[in-house]
Amino acid sequence: MMPKRGIGPVAGLIIFMLIIASLTVAVYTLSPKLVSMLTRHTPNTIFNIYTSQEDVIIEHKGGDSIPYSDLRVKLANKAINLSNSDYVVILDTSGNSSTFDVMDKIIIKCCKILGSVNKTVKLEIIYVPSSVILVTSTVNTLCVVKLSQGESPETAEVIINGGFEKGIIGWNISATHKRATVKVVNSSVEGETINILGVKVNNTPHSGNSYLVMGYREYREDGHAGEHEIVKINITLTIPKDAKTLSFWFRLQGWDSKIKNADAYDYFKILINGKDIDYINQLTLDNYTGLVVDKYGIGRDNTFLPWGHYWDSGWRKATINISKYAGKTIDFAIVMRFFSDNIARTWLCLDDFSIE
Repeated sequence: MMPKRGIGPVAGLIIFMLIIASLTVAVYTLSPKLVSMLTRHTPNTIFNIYTSQEDVIIEHKGGDSIPYSDLRVKLANKAINLSNSDYVVILDTSGNSSTFDVMDKIIIKCCKILGSVNKTVKLEIIYVPSSVILVTSTVNTLCVVKLSQGESPETAEVIINGGFEKGIIGWNISATHKRATVKVVNSSVEGETINILGVKVNNTPHSGNSYLVMGYREYREDGHAGEHEIVKINITLTIPKDAKTLSFWFRLQGWDSKIKNADAYDYFKILINGKDIDYINQLTLDNYTGLVVDKYGIGRDNTFLPWGHYWDSGWRKATINISKYAGKTIDFAIVMRFFSDNIARTWLCLDDFSIE
């Protein structure tokens, strides 16, 4: 046991077009069974896109409704009319047949349209909102699906909102003490630096405008001395069959440190299905300077800089070998642990989660 110690319409249109332009294209394969799933965003909507034996299914998962008239589907560069019941089935559970709402599904009968899939073809799903006048040549492609019978699926993006540009959507958060900070920070709103206890703290994300902060930034710890305080985020992921790694960017900031080979003081853990990963053999960092990595987790090395001194690690990349989870559904979590002393604030910044 460790010892106790002490906007306007024009601007809105421009922002909308930038959001649309930032959406990435993903590639999938049609094979004889459900192979993989993609979660995609319009500016205010989340929906899943996945393949089955003969179909591509689009499922509304949350957010705003979308008029069916605003969705375009092209297969092999030919337009598919969503009202054509021979090729498209709409499962509407909301009772509003004109809009794509939560839990509604659009099923596109790709194999029936093609006759037989014996070549590689492209299915495009395009969002063209009728309420916005498009003044640029931006292509509003939400997803591209490559169809080729019997092949293995290619790796796809499966992490919902991995860069936190949509706030906390897709993630679960929890903390054992109310004073802990668990929030998405938008540097364009808060500014690129903030003042904490007289220190100018860098407040910029790794990319984009937003990142997640978890820990004690605005307030000191508030638990009983010697008590562990916990802040956790987690997400459920279906790992593609050919996935090899899960990567993310992290940044440690604050005044506390970690003792090597001990459960103290402030550090973070990476859990898959509730168990620690193998930090030595399964995890790779792009830069280990100033950090200690042991069986307990990752933190600032107390021998590098003792507690009581402010330190900013800068953004570091963590890469986890997840090949043994390929094709499986997992619970992925990051847990920040604090050894309460009600003195030294420490927090973890996270951004840009991805699977490759």
